[in-house]
Amino acid sequence: MKILVIDDDKPFRSTLCRFLAGRGHVLETAECGLVGLNLLEKDRVDLVFCDLQMSGMDGFSFLRIVREKFPGLPVITMSGDGNLDNAVAAFREGAFDYLKKPIGIEELAHCLEKLAQISVS
Repeated sequence: MKILVIDDDKPFRSTLCRFLAGRGHVLETAECGLVGLNLLEKDRVDLVFCDLQMSGMDGFSFLRIVREKFPGLPVITMSGDGNLDNAVAAFREGAFDYLKKPIGIEELAHCLEKLAQISVS
């Protein structure tokens, strides 16, 4: 699967990409939502991991645009604040899932399995 990881925290982005690459996925990365959208315009991906709180274009704005331009593209949102209101808002904007940072390996694997099951159906 080709996955785009959007997060302004470079060490976190690198760690997540190493985990996903170790599971056989092909990765693209972006440090903000605007760069992520530019990448989506140029190349197709199967899944996006997107931080909700970034400077410039935040994850909520990114989600709204993705729903318009790329309907059906699953976006897994991530946030370090654990705010329940942000999780609800992300789902309302069309997020496939919401993960609280730091993300556990089991939680990440479960999320990918859930997506795979839905994709097969």
